[in-house]
Amino acid sequence: MSHYKDWSFPDVLVPKAKDLNFDLDALLDSIVELRADVPEQAFTANTLGTTRSGSGIVLDDRGTVLTIGYLITEAQSVFLTTRSGQVVQAVPLAYDQATGFGLLKALGPLKASGVRRAESRLSEVGDTVYLLSHGGQTHALTARLADKRPFAGYWEYLLEAALFTTPPHPEWSGAGLFNSDGELIGVGSLLVQQAIDGDPDDKSGQGNMFVPIDILEPILESLMTTGQSGQPARPWLGLYAAEDDNRVIVGGIADKGPAMQAGLLQGDYDAWIQPLVTHERWSAINVIASERPTCCLRRKVAGTFDLAYIDENGRRILADLKSLGENGSTYSTAAQLGGYMALEATWGNAYDAGQTIWCRPGQTTFSPLYSLQECRTAWAGAWATFKARAAEPGFI
Repeated sequence: MSHYKDWSFPDVLVPKAKDLNFDLDALLDSIVELRADVPEQAFTANTLGTTRSGSGIVLDDRGTVLTIGYLITEAQSVFLTTRSGQVVQAVPLAYDQATGFGLLKALGPLKASGVRRAESRLSEVGDTVYLLSHGGQTHALTARLADKRPFAGYWEYLLEAALFTTPPHPEWSGAGLFNSDGELIGVGSLLVQQAIDGDPDDKSGQGNMFVPIDILEPILESLMTTGQSGQPARPWLGLYAAEDDNRVIVGGIADKGPAMQAGLLQGDYDAWIQPLVTHERWSAINVIASERPTCCLRRKVAGTFDLAYIDENGRRILADLKSLGENGSTYSTAAQLGGYMALEATWGNAYDAGQTIWCRPGQTTFSPLYSLQECRTAWAGAWATFKARAAEPGFI
């Protein structure tokens, strides 16, 4: 995220209305400045900051605004400033971690038309494109679509066909990428050091990475109505990957995330992560939840289970991820899984069986399935034991 006010591009790089096939002035009105304030105790406060600024793109006349999601995740307040200087409060509607998109709802009129969208796959490398951030025409940049290629982020993020442009725009966060017809094809995410894959920096120079608008279209309606994409959930490990001597290592660990709870250390990968993420079992199942909080309000009990998936036979499986030392012995986690099943049942979510996924150095194994009755019985026994102990004098 970058934020400068008193600057402008050289005149030769600024798009001129007379040279364009679209209404530049109307398009600039559809780009708003965004400011988000995040609590200091928020999970992302240390990495993304507590005051975040960038741009938003007006999608319709109902006040729906599209931006890059990291600007608004965990935000407690968001304000939008239009090109005319009007300040309007907004509320986050959704942040989709898989794509990186964020959606907002303005709580007042923005007096701007929604932008038209196009398929980015129809744009070709070498095409002239336009990068528009808040700040009006002097913050508009004529650029070139330098590359289209996969992008893997260290925070467990993957785009199959990210868009790369050059020269770079210093206000990239949430900026709009438009084709020669003035149609939105991407949303600004990053400043990159190598805009063209395989080209050394001194030849290609810096550029920006944009999230292609194509991957928004299948999930937009669901994001607007439910706040979620409606797509299968991706497992979250809570680690930051890095490359070292042509291999991937763990460059960092998210505080209190699954990787930290499993005992992973910075630098680990070959021993712990690779056997897990490359296991052949993942190709046969469909993960539907990862690190999902659940609760029972009546019993005032809550917890977070590791994983849920649908197997090749259509069964819904609740799974527990456990780590072991080299000489550690496996054990049944049916009681724990039965407890999560009981909590989920209060919300109408049913599962057919349970399973433990064991991770030890150099090896990942999936336990045989625990039947639904086995999980229920084990949980009932554990719950009865807990209640009996809780009734004893001095129990805390």
